[in-house]
Amino acid sequence: MITLPVNIAFNDWASQVILDLDQYGVFAPPVSDNWQEFGQQFLSNLSLGVHSIPNPYNFTDWQSWADQFTGALS
Repeated sequence: MITLPVNIAFNDWASQVILDLDQYGVFAPPVSDNWQEFGQQFLSNLSLGVHSIPNPYNFTDWQSWADQFTGALS
């Protein structure tokens, strides 16, 4: 199960997602609030199913992307 992006700040959510997904590899924490760069790293992880992971650069805010991201991994 992956932590839902509800009532949580981006950096806290990102830190939790790294822990949630540790079985799929090593993921880098976000640099500052750069959520798109943080999200991009999941696209190249074949264990997660690349075709279902939404591209963060297609979104204008982190929470919309995170909602799609968690939905894709559920």
